[in-house]
Amino acid sequence: MPPSSHTVGGGGSDVAPPDSDALGDAKDLKRLAKDQQWFLPIFIVKVALGLVAFAFKPTLGLLFFAAYAVYFWREIRSSKAAEDDEELEPLKFQPGKAAPATWAVVAQTLATLAVIFFAAHFFVKQLDVSGPMLGLSATVTALLLSPIATELPEIMNAVIWVRQG
Repeated sequence: MPPSSHTVGGGGSDVAPPDSDALGDAKDLKRLAKDQQWFLPIFIVKVALGLVAFAFKPTLGLLFFAAYAVYFWREIRSSKAAEDDEELEPLKFQPGKAAPATWAVVAQTLATLAVIFFAAHFFVKQLDVSGPMLGLSATVTALLLSPIATELPEIMNAVIWVRQG
């Protein structure tokens, strides 16, 4: 058993003590909090807009795109200052190299995009199946679940990054 964990209640399960850095340090938690301050208000508005219909609703997509652009710009500017302190995780296609070849970066990026593409198609097909099972049309199901699906990867990125430190 690692020195940073202990057995609780005789059930044989290992639980890390509260002072564990499983969630990352204060810097990581601050980054996660900042990401959530951007995510939660936008997510709540998107879900609410999914429940109503009005004529200029499609143009609000530009507003969400602008909010993402502002977030992206702020992240890039703030990450340039911290860039010297952080070390990137090795590329999966060339884990032993500190500076992977361009072909490996391109190949891993294309493979990732392919996974995202097929997962998105799978998600849409599941909406067609699960909607009627829930007693809703596929369109209503898509309107309710699509905002969650579009933001879920960003939440998972934040969780993964905090866990990796």
